[in-house]
Amino acid sequence: MRQSAQQLGRTMVHPNSRLRCASLLALAKRGGPDARKVFRDTLPSLQRTTGPERWAAVLAEAFLQPDSGKAFFAPLEDRSGESRDQRAAALALSVAMLSERSGGEGPDWRGDAKRIFAALDTSGRRTQIAGPEIVFARGVCTWRNQIRKEWRSLWNIAVKPTTEDEVSVAIAQALLFCADDKLITDSIRWAEGKGDFEPRTKEALLAGVLLLSTQSGRPEAIEVAAKFLRNGARAPKAKKAWDVRFHAIVGLLRALE
Repeated sequence: MRQSAQQLGRTMVHPNSRLRCASLLALAKRGGPDARKVFRDTLPSLQRTTGPERWAAVLAEAFLQPDSGKAFFAPLEDRSGESRDQRAAALALSVAMLSERSGGEGPDWRGDAKRIFAALDTSGRRTQIAGPEIVFARGVCTWRNQIRKEWRSLWNIAVKPTTEDEVSVAIAQALLFCADDKLITDSIRWAEGKGDFEPRTKEALLAGVLLLSTQSGRPEAIEVAAKFLRNGARAPKAKKAWDVRFHAIVGLLRALE
């Protein structure tokens, strides 16, 4: 393990930037005391990097030393900063919030919902951003702090016809953490809607709703899932490679556990 971490550390100063990025992410995935030491030793030079290498460093810090929170908040709280830096920081922030072990209290900043939501606020920036990483981080923070009204805010973004596909996907993923009964009920009604679906923008959201609602075992959710499973021609139509019905099946299996 020590040798592997040291080898990755040497690659982190390789002339090829792609290799440096790959070694950073590999070190983060490996984890452990040796990886953390290598990362700490290299951190001063990493803080001077830009672009993809900087984004990889921020993500690695989320895995290897998330306690400080500096790597996440610095770019997010810079209102004039580069939007891609902020999106990388938002993804790292999500990783750090999700990495807390069960029963662990974690650093104070993880429960500082006010600061996190302020950092993720997209208003007043040089570049207006509402990327998937931003909304997913909002969802993770909502789950960690049990803020019901924020689930509603994310849901309203997700169902907007103008919402970008990637953002809808990120919100669908975040909603899997949701335990708001009223919102789940509303999502079931939305899934059963009377109009046609727009698969290009709402298919991923529908898949998330079918999984979230059916795993709860609610009779009305199971009935909606059954309508999709019985009718492959119902929009979005069934496809061999990927289908929202797959998620309904997984939800049903979870409900039987």
